[in-house]
Amino acid sequence: MATAPNAAKVTPAVIVGVGRVGRALQEMGSGQDLLVKRGEPVPLDFEGPILVCTRNDDLDAVLEATPKPRWSDLVFFQNGMLEPWFQSKGLGDADQVLAYFAVSKLGEPPTDGKTDTNPEGLTAAYGKWASAVAARLHAGGLSCKVLDKKAFQKQMLEKLIWISAFMLVGARHSGATVGAVEKEFRYEVSSLITELASAAAAEKGIVFKEAIGERLCAYARAVAHFPTAVKEFKWRNGWFYSLSEKAVSEGKPDPCPYTHRAIWNQNFQKERKKKGGNGLEIGVSINVDDANVSTSSSSSSTDRKVWLSRSLWRHQHSIPFGIGKDCCMNEWFAIECNATFNPARAFISGINMEVLNISAERATVTVKSPIISSNCTGREDGVTLNFTGTPFVFSRNYDVFIAVGCNTQALMTGITPSLIGCESTCSDVKSKNFCQASPPSFLQVFNPKLEATDDNQDREGCKLAFLVNQTWFESNVSDPFSLQYRDYVPAELGWTTNVNSDDPVHCRGYYNESFRSECVCGWGYEGIPYLGCIDVDECKESKHSCRGLLKCVNTRGSFDCEINKLYIALIVSTSISGEFDTGRTTSSDGEPLINITTC
Repeated sequence: MATAPNAAKVTPAVIVGVGRVGRALQEMGSGQDLLVKRGEPVPLDFEGPILVCTRNDDLDAVLEATPKPRWSDLVFFQNGMLEPWFQSKGLGDADQVLAYFAVSKLGEPPTDGKTDTNPEGLTAAYGKWASAVAARLHAGGLSCKVLDKKAFQKQMLEKLIWISAFMLVGARHSGATVGAVEKEFRYEVSSLITELASAAAAEKGIVFKEAIGERLCAYARAVAHFPTAVKEFKWRNGWFYSLSEKAVSEGKPDPCPYTHRAIWNQNFQKERKKKGGNGLEIGVSINVDDANVSTSSSSSSTDRKVWLSRSLWRHQHSIPFGIGKDCCMNEWFAIECNATFNPARAFISGINMEVLNISAERATVTVKSPIISSNCTGREDGVTLNFTGTPFVFSRNYDVFIAVGCNTQALMTGITPSLIGCESTCSDVKSKNFCQASPPSFLQVFNPKLEATDDNQDREGCKLAFLVNQTWFESNVSDPFSLQYRDYVPAELGWTTNVNSDDPVHCRGYYNESFRSECVCGWGYEGIPYLGCIDVDECKESKHSCRGLLKCVNTRGSFDCEINKLYIALIVSTSISGEFDTGRTTSSDGEPLINITTC
């Protein structure tokens, strides 16, 4: 068995758990470790730490298999809130490790848990064996900090918040990866992080370091490929859920309403997956990401808007488009089918541009973008574009401005105060007679000006300018001059949506203070954001936590637990009949009695 270069300095240990983490820890040792499966007996006479690398739900079995005199040597590598379990078992301040390193496959070396906000590494250990654990991880080329109890508790809670927030939001969106949650649902997960951090800080009486949201999102970017699911509930989201139930039972505000509602709404998400349908053919197929979807211009569905949009949209929360004006957010996002072509083609009717693809992941629509030309034999100069007054913009992230021609200067006009363009030259063979530039943000006008840079050469030569999807251009065009025989190239358009601050639709991707893109129905609402989010009546659907004397009262996007007025009337009535003469209207000191008819 291979050992780590500095394994001689590693304290031998019993390692409980033969999975990826357990095997990786063994590889970091000197060959003197004892590896046991969960539930197998832990020897009494083996000195050193006992590294527990099992699932949380196996901890009872591990404890039963460990002699009680050795419980103080246990080191727990589990994620989640273990403190209540420690207390119930009499373990007190047990040793713990926050393992931010990842082992993708059994036998493969682990990847260190370093991020752009914490380049020193996030893995941390606490307890009497913390230094020994750190030495083992260092021998394996991994980072590990030794922290005191207070510092460790804060970092443990941060990771608990990370798991609870990203796993729950990902589960709400068809099991999106951690990276997709950070990229596509940043607003939603950030709101949940804020809520959970506030609840944890209040419960434990601590103050988190500033920018907790950015730190947790940075870790998400570092492990972007991780899948999401709500697992080991009682150790993770269940702890926050219990804070809600405790507060509500005491008549206090719910500290985790988002968590509460999201867990209830899991049933809604599961049911929604079962709905939809294959759609009816209209003779045009629009590619939505990698799923070809055909939709019908006529439908027998009683809710044509929702039914038709479901069959068109791969992600209901991301795309405002629909077939016809009745199936989209507004008339700008209406897609019409032009049957004069064979086969029929789809156009965004408001700007008369042909649609090639709609990407829910990127929140862009791919269209045929015209090639503007000058002095090119056998072709028209091309049509300029102006999206002013529409919600559409060229994508700065995915498009690139290209100018083709020998000794050509190309400038984008009509975008004052900016001056953007490029110059191509014939002297450099590697340049292939073209140049490129990044378009500005929020570009809605494309009216390039093409000129020769040399009065004596190539003044009358063919020149081209266009905005194009950069990936497509780099993958498909070896000779840019060959594009003079085409009228169009694919380009990406983003879109903006006006959303009021009190709207139940939550959006991310700000272009300025009034426009946003990529939206989702907020907590307490369901449906399709661009067609209208519907308030969830938690009281009617029993999706609330009001118990005992508390009555559920539905509110916009939430619910309140109020004392049932019937109980108030009974209590007041009993008090009055037992302590007062019901024929009197004032007390002995002249104060008016309670008028129970108002209850």
